[in-house]
Amino acid sequence: MFASACFPLPARCLAPMSSSQSSSSKPSPSKSSSSSTKPSSSSSRPSKPRTASQIRQAEHLAYLTSLLKSHGSYLGQPILSLSSSLSLSPTELSIALAIVYFVLHLVLPAFILPHLSALVTLLIPLRNTLVSVAKETKGKKNEDCAQWSWYWVVYGLLGLIRGTSAVWRPGWKAGVDIVRTGALICVGGPWFGYAGLVSFRGAGTRHERQCKLCRPPD
Repeated sequence: MFASACFPLPARCLAPMSSSQSSSSKPSPSKSSSSSTKPSSSSSRPSKPRTASQIRQAEHLAYLTSLLKSHGSYLGQPILSLSSSLSLSPTELSIALAIVYFVLHLVLPAFILPHLSALVTLLIPLRNTLVSVAKETKGKKNEDCAQWSWYWVVYGLLGLIRGTSAVWRPGWKAGVDIVRTGALICVGGPWFGYAGLVSFRGAGTRHERQCKLCRPPD
């Protein structure tokens, strides 16, 4: 150290020392590349395949969603939103709303029942019929037109029965309104639509074909 202080070294001797120190302070490119490739390798890991029950559940939920959109009219989207927020299936929520709807028919006065029934048996089928007719006029095939044609035939016959009972049996008015509402809901429900009448046997075989991809190899 004393020698270096008294006899300073030339710059060409100090240059290799500084370059070696700087090279030792820099990280090696192999380490940096390996560290940068670690998260990418973990992110590119393939996802776990779905099981047979998950595929069936997803397709059943898509099936119920399509039925609510085709037959639920203005009630379809609220039912889907409530079912997702309450962690209930659309079927369970629809059954609960139907029970409340028929309980209201039992407790409300008789003169309100036709107006309460019209919310479901008149407005929803009328909108669905107009949507079906609009699709047919645009050249798009709509399989539910036959259902709505039969619906209005039944609607007229039940309206005739209600008018006749109001004249000859006025005391039966509340009971006739409840039976009429239930019958119209059954006729206009999605189970009598094209998608509801299609057999589930074909869907089951499609499930089985898809689930073969999820089964582990023997």
